[in-house]
Amino acid sequence: MFSLLQIILSLNLSQPPTVNIISHFNSLEVCEIKLEQTLKRNIDGGNNAKLLLDNDNNKYIKIEFNNDDSVSYWFCKETIFYK
Repeated sequence: MFSLLQIILSLNLSQPPTVNIISHFNSLEVCEIKLEQTLKRNIDGGNNAKLLLDNDNNKYIKIEFNNDDSVSYWFCKETIFYK
């Protein structure tokens, strides 16, 4: 089981990051398809979005919003606890 996670960092505020669990998928491949769809929606919406690779060669997205001082990261990570 893999989870699609979003982490939002506010750059000019001293508040903790926001973490959202978007959805769960049975495989990494299905999760990464959703990740790529999220990338396309953000690029089409005019946000500065990039598909990158982490140290384990897994895909993730970095999104910088034009109208906000925040950065959003989207990851597919293996789910440890799921009920």
